[in-house]
Amino acid sequence: MLLPSCDTECYFGLIPLILSGFAYTIFAGILWAVLPSVTSPKLIGTAYGICGATLNIGLAIVPTLGGYIHDQTLDYSHGFFWVILSNF
Repeated sequence: MLLPSCDTECYFGLIPLILSGFAYTIFAGILWAVLPSVTSPKLIGTAYGICGATLNIGLAIVPTLGGYIHDQTLDYSHGFFWVILSNF
């Protein structure tokens, strides 16, 4: 997905972010719903804690990694790389 260039204010960069938000919403909704059926009742709290911590670590590390890569390359034209990175 290559975003079109624009001469004035450009909002096309919001498209991957909005899609990422929808993907996260669907993924988290399914993840929280399936945990009680795949874990024993004794470990449900631990399973929720591990999943919550993992999702929050990903939300903290992936944007930082994307910013670092952008700063090193100073280029937005990597196409699908940014879309894939925004969905992790």
